[in-house]
Amino acid sequence: MIMMNMPRSSNFGSSVLDEWEGFKSQHNKLYKNIEDENLHFGIFQETLKKIEDHNANYRAGLTSYLMGVNKFSDLTPEEFSKFLGLNSCENLLGNSLGENRSIRFEEHISSTDRTLPDRIDWRQKEAVLRVKTQVDKTCWAFAATGAFEGQNAIIHGKKIPLSEQELIDNCLSYGSSRRNGGDLIHAYQYVFHYGIQSEESYINKQQEEPVLHIEGYKTVKDTVKDLKDAVAFVGPVAVAMFADENTFKHYGTEFWDLYYNPDVKLNHAVLIVGYDQEPKPHWIVKNSWGADWGDNGYFKANIGTDSTNFARFGTYPIIK
Repeated sequence: MIMMNMPRSSNFGSSVLDEWEGFKSQHNKLYKNIEDENLHFGIFQETLKKIEDHNANYRAGLTSYLMGVNKFSDLTPEEFSKFLGLNSCENLLGNSLGENRSIRFEEHISSTDRTLPDRIDWRQKEAVLRVKTQVDKTCWAFAATGAFEGQNAIIHGKKIPLSEQELIDNCLSYGSSRRNGGDLIHAYQYVFHYGIQSEESYINKQQEEPVLHIEGYKTVKDTVKDLKDAVAFVGPVAVAMFADENTFKHYGTEFWDLYYNPDVKLNHAVLIVGYDQEPKPHWIVKNSWGADWGDNGYFKANIGTDSTNFARFGTYPIIK
């Protein structure tokens, strides 16, 4: 019999034990032994309290997003770190590329003669493919394929899921690691040199010709105007953010409001697929944690000022 703390009422169950059993069943949770389950049950209880307190603040108007229980609600920090994996972004600016790793990169130049639309959502234009689920510190690969898939759909009219696994398997020589994660630049370098196959052909080892090659990539200045311009007039943009282990992993809905902090290391790569002004200015962002996280795999992030926007180091591939 697993030793449980005293149950308490909550908004989504008659007791903590009921919630725990339902949680394990819903997310197919299995544990090594009694001690391991007790460890994760303790984390789950702390999570319930954290969510209740946070959502009370939401109802009081003190925060702009709701939190909820999800598949991460019992994870230790080490276990959750597998769902991050971004190491560095500075090398996107041309630093530390190494010998024979050269790749064309340019700065995105915002239009001076076009008016930004009030809203854009590339999902509605079928330039954003299904939400996938990353493991083992590979967010960088999923954000990159999202940017590749977007440009392939917009420029070539081809809506083909591309292979993150190909990037994960082959970017080791560029500096990525299955243990420590990787960088977006590694994905750009690999596809620049070798192209990338479809998800299906790579998994099935069909040895087909690459679906897509890129000619380089463009960086986007860390301003709201430039990022909006790139998203509106080019397509989905890969960005770096800080995914807070205490709050972001339990994002449920509404508007994420944790802004960029220069003192905190960016640890996660995601894909901005649009923005809107209603009911308040926000980005529409695709994550790589499965469609059962957040708002069907997406989240909305408040559009802040240039110094408080949630994301940094925007990039997209150059494709002809």
